Amino acid sequence: MRSSVKKSVSPVPTLAQNAELNSVANKQQELENVANKQQVIAGSKDLEKKNDRVALTFLGIFVAALFFVIGAGFGNSQGNSLVDGAIDELVSNSTIEVDRGTLERAAIEGALKASGDGWANYFPSTTLETLNNLTANVLTGIGVSIREARSGAIEIAGIQENTPA
Repeated sequence: MRSSVKKSVSPVPTLAQNAELNSVANKQQELENVANKQQVIAGSKDLEKKNDRVALTFLGIFVAALFFVIGAGFGNSQGNSLVDGAIDELVSNSTIEVDRGTLERAAIEGALKASGDGWANYFPSTTLETLNNLTANVLTGIGVSIREARSGAIEIAGIQENTPA
């Protein structure tokens, strides 16, 4: 009988194989690190995009609010009526120099005349202040303002402060 001796092959790698395995493992680790970095970069880019969207949203809201406030201010300011538009046209298209204040005063006087109230009058604030200073404690009478009613009768339109009335 013949005995056979089998040589067992050792699973222990040689030095060259060991170095090659280490090199492959290192490269695999580097690839995993690169993949992780790419995921982090992609995540940070997504975060940057999200932050950009949030910033743009807030900027849009701010601009809209700003336009609303400015629009509301212009809506309440002078210059938005038919009379103001007509005066603007006259001032900008006249062949001679026209004073805006004179045109405004003429428009007010025309409105007073068109109202049919013979007692109605308009005083600019500076003129009214001067008139009040001049007439303070010098008026005589009972201290009432009168006007003619539509029926033709005279009626009391207002009472002056600090007068007998």
